[in-house]
Amino acid sequence: MKPNSIIQDNFDADEAEIMSVIKRESEAFYARDFDAWADCWHQHEDLNRFGSCVGGMDVQMGWDATSNMIKEMMAQVPIPNPRAAENVRRENIRIRKSTDMAWMSFDQFSGPDDDIFVTMGLSHQLRILEKHNGAWKIVHVGSYDALLEYINRPIIRLDETGTIIWINDAARSGLENHPVLVERHGTIRTKKTADQLILLKTLKRAAAMTIIDMRAAVQSDLDNHAAIPLVLDEEFTDIPHILWISLQDGMLLLSFDDLDTQEKQLNIAMKIYNLSTAQRRMASEIMKGHDLVKASQNLNISASTARTHLQRMFDKTGVRSQTALVRVLMTASAHHG
Repeated sequence: MKPNSIIQDNFDADEAEIMSVIKRESEAFYARDFDAWADCWHQHEDLNRFGSCVGGMDVQMGWDATSNMIKEMMAQVPIPNPRAAENVRRENIRIRKSTDMAWMSFDQFSGPDDDIFVTMGLSHQLRILEKHNGAWKIVHVGSYDALLEYINRPIIRLDETGTIIWINDAARSGLENHPVLVERHGTIRTKKTADQLILLKTLKRAAAMTIIDMRAAVQSDLDNHAAIPLVLDEEFTDIPHILWISLQDGMLLLSFDDLDTQEKQLNIAMKIYNLSTAQRRMASEIMKGHDLVKASQNLNISASTARTHLQRMFDKTGVRSQTALVRVLMTASAHHG
């Protein structure tokens, strides 16, 4: 029989049964019904389960290892949660099958839930099935969780035009009085018109990243091309604000108030530009969007001392504005690779 493929609807009897097996396996998993869950699998030592999920990698080889893991999970958290299965949504479904083997890929969405069995938000899923004694059974599970719902810093998923696809609560709250960004008709825009072209250009650059770009960022101690810093200042001021644009899990993301990434990049810049500890502290305050008065108060130093620290950093980096200084410090590794 020649293999065929389908997208979304128009399922024949086999394809409908494949969909039913996936649904039953999920319902049994959330219901903590081990026997019903196990009945959806071909219980053989050649099956496997691979996944990247909250908590790390999930790799199980063979029925014994896979079933023992699920049995232990259900014993640790035995309270059924049928509501979780009702809240699951599957989209972008693709099925390809031959006489006795098929695979199904889909995007899965789950709503907020305190149940640790539930991965909230988007995950990419793959199932391989075989037909045994006339019934379709799962022999492989592959899953990749996007994990956006678990990120606490402000983060927005966009397309290349700046249209908002998804936004978390931290970003929604942060946009209400953001110094350089505004939400307008479902899109993210900069308050300064000139910055909008920079934002769109950076979104396009990030969207063009390949897995090689991101792998190089992970392997390198000095560079992080996977997160592009965009440093903008307010109208009529020299107070910088840092945005981060990246491509993660196939999604174009914009984040701000990401202090962890800022501090990591500042540590790199400190070595490259030979900043003193006092100068590094001053730079950190500037990167948070504080003016000299607020920075000096936070550091418990005089405004004169703060100005001296700033001037010496200007001398070391060759710039003459706070926004330019932050831009140089945040891109230091790219210029000194």
